[in-house]
Order: sequence, then C-alpha cells, then structure tokens
Amino acid sequence: MQKIKIKQILLGLLMLLSLGMWGQNVSVNEAEKVASNFLKLINPKSTFVISNAEEIKDDEGSLMYFFKVNDGFVIVANDKKAFPILAYNENKNFATLASTNNEFQFWLSELKKQIRVLKQGISAPTLNKPAEIWNDLLLNSTKIKLISNLKGCPLSLNTETYNQKQPYNSLCPQSAQGVRAVTGCVATAMSEIMDYYNYPAKGNGQVTWNDTSTDVVGNLTFNLSDQNYNWNNVSDMDKAKISYHAGLAVNMNYGTISSGATLGNLRNALVNNFRFSSATIVPRSTNGISNWYSILKAEICNNRPVIYTGVGNVGGHAWVADGVVSFTIRFWTFNTTIDTPFAYMNWGWGGAFNGYYYLDNIVANNVYNFNTNQSIVKIVK
Repeated sequence: MQKIKIKQILLGLLMLLSLGMWGQNVSVNEAEKVASNFLKLINPKSTFVISNAEEIKDDEGSLMYFFKVNDGFVIVANDKKAFPILAYNENKNFATLASTNNEFQFWLSELKKQIRVLKQGISAPTLNKPAEIWNDLLLNSTKIKLISNLKGCPLSLNTETYNQKQPYNSLCPQSAQGVRAVTGCVATAMSEIMDYYNYPAKGNGQVTWNDTSTDVVGNLTFNLSDQNYNWNNVSDMDKAKISYHAGLAVNMNYGTISSGATLGNLRNALVNNFRFSSATIVPRSTNGISNWYSILKAEICNNRPVIYTGVGNVGGHAWVADGVVSFTIRFWTFNTTIDTPFAYMNWGWGGAFNGYYYLDNIVANNVYNFNTNQSIVKIVK
C-alpha cells in the first residue's frame, strides 16, 4: 500500500514538472486572440483581419507565430513567460518569412535565442507576472488600460524605403560574370538618412575604394567634391547615385550576395564626405533598457532618425530606426503596470517587415544579454 502511495506521489510530481516545463507553450488560436486583442487596445476604431499563421521555429521546435494582419503583420511569442507581442505593423509591409531581408532575419534570430533560453529554463524572464498579462490579453479583459506615454513624439519619421537591389544598385561594381553587387546595408541606411534630410547638396573629399576579398573586386579613386545631389523629385538614378557614393565612401566590401562595411567607416563618411555635423556611436551594452529607450526617444522626438546596428553570427547589419512608441499597460486585476518600448525599424529592403519591434530583453540580463552587439549612430545635420 505504501509503495502504491509513493508511486502516486512520484507520478504527481512528474506531472507537475511536466506542466512546469511545457505548460508555457501557446497554441495558434491563443496567439491569434492575443494579437487581435492587442491591436484592438492600440487602435480600437480599426478593423483587423488576421490570417496566414506561420510558425517561426528553430531545430527544437516552435518559438513564435507570424500572422498577416490586413496588409501588415504581428509576431507573437510562443512562450507565456515572454511579453506576448514582439513586433507589429497593422497597415503595410507584409512579406513572406522566406524573405532575404538580412537585417530582419538578424533581429528574428536574436528573438529565437532568447525564447529558446526561456523554454530551457536557463534564464529567468524579465517580465513581471507574465501569466496574468497573457490571461488578461487572452480574455480581452476590460480591466486592461493602455496608456500612450509619448504624446507629441512622431510614431514614425517616414524615412524613404530604399533597397539593396535594382534599381538602387545599378551603379555598383559588377562581378567577372557581370552580376551587379548589392549596395550593402550600411550604404542603404546612410542613403535613407541623407534622403530624409535632403542633404548634402554636394559631396566632400576624395575617397579610395579597394576590394579584393569577394566575388566583386576592383579599386578606384573618386572625388566626391565634384558630385552634386538632386533632392527635388528624387529619381531612381538619383537614389542609385547616392547609394553608390555612400558605398565608395565607406570602402564597401562589395559582393553579389551581400556587401559590408565597418561602423567606424560609416561614422567617418557621414561627417567627412557628406558634411554632417556629427555622427556619434552609442553602444547598447553600456545602457539599460530605460536609458537606451530614452536615448532613442530623444533623437526621434527631435526629428532625428538614427542608424541602428547589430552584429550576429553571420556578420554585421545596419538599418534605420525612425519611430518610437511606448505603452504603459495597466492591469487592474493584479495592480501593476508594465512599460512596453517599441521602435519603428526601416530595414532597408523596400519596406518589407518595417514595423514596431519590442526592444526590451526577454530574458534576464545577468544570465544572457543578447543586446551586447547592438549600437545606434546619432546623426546631427
């Protein structure tokens, strides 16, 4: 009899452990409800049609859900220990997950790592009382109150949506097989910033490009001081010109698949060759989320988009951040508020996946910090 009781106790413990390990998963129906209810909170007057659910996975299983919403998208975490909404854009910029948007894929890979760490129980979540947050969003509780705390600050500065391929790369060097190099994310981000300011009117200085390391090789000395830029009714050729000159100025390592340049060269080119007053690199690793968001907010609220950079397993990435939105969600059922910092990312791939992305760490910094290789470049005209 005692052996039977011991077996029952052990079985119960195993069941509890199993629930603890696997009970945080989110079904596709739950994820869709959370996405819908969150969108209703931020824009109660709009009508949303959610469709085309896709799972975002790693080798071990599902980590997030990707939904098409109208002409936009929502990404929902597949773990109830994480903040539910990881990215959204309700109106535009839908693309397939198979997109070659390297900058978006970099951000997605960082999210994957964090959620996998949560599922493995290696790190504690940063979110306080996540179960209650998920439950209230699932139930569309009337006790949730959403407060926008960025009044007077632009949701987006609407920087232009350049691309790394045609027609933007039509002046870039070619491989021996006649294939045109892509512009590179650094040159594209710089070009979007210059287009935003309609500046400079002309370049400055002489630059040297020398590349022997990829499938596009060559060398060139080029005088930017002779170059004028048209910012009135900017044509595709005007965009190709500034994209090419930005690449030369940073000594771009051109390739037909990807092109790269250093962050230091980006900063120097903006000031020395394109006449900006300053370009200051600010690393995220020296700032907590509150301070980091304050830095971003200060720039964008003063109508200054920034270049955001990150370094992943396959190299560095650069894109433009040109908007911020922060909500305070008040959950009356357990008397707490949480701040939800998002930044609007323009990935530099023709608008694909542009939207608001959750900035906070999902897991505790003292165990895993996936933001150590992120920086922004603050730019003053």
